[in-house]
Amino acid sequence: MKKSVLLGLAAVTLFALPALAGETKYEGDWPGHWTWYPEWEDVCVIPVKMVVPWYVHLVDQDPIWLDQVDCQALGRDPAVDWPCFRGCKDIPVECNFNLTMVCGVNTSYIGGLWGCSCNPEDIDMPGGQTRICVTLRQADLLSAPANTEQHVADVTVMVKPRL
Repeated sequence: MKKSVLLGLAAVTLFALPALAGETKYEGDWPGHWTWYPEWEDVCVIPVKMVVPWYVHLVDQDPIWLDQVDCQALGRDPAVDWPCFRGCKDIPVECNFNLTMVCGVNTSYIGGLWGCSCNPEDIDMPGGQTRICVTLRQADLLSAPANTEQHVADVTVMVKPRL
């Protein structure tokens, strides 16, 4: 007898739980007015939330072109560092956080002493513009045919949040 009473209470509790779980309420003449003309009725509003991810976009990712320059323009001794090359590009940056930006050069085709800089390094949300400059000193020009357009390096741009 005790088992049947417990089973009866458990069944009543299970059927009653779904009715208590929600907060959906409707007041008014419902569903009586639907018998003649069915229309949409607002029953509840459910909030939608998310964790907004970090977002950075360098708008212009076209190549940076290097031009031969006087090594003194780079603050270097032409007798030691010749030939010298430099290329710069202004790049718009979109971001949803304050960041610090740096760059590095990955090379596999033309040897030499490579360098890269971002100015400014600090960008505040919602974004701004940075100037990325690439330099090459003591370029090993013997590894590529003359007067040809070559992909000689890649610039990797790295960012971190500025807290």
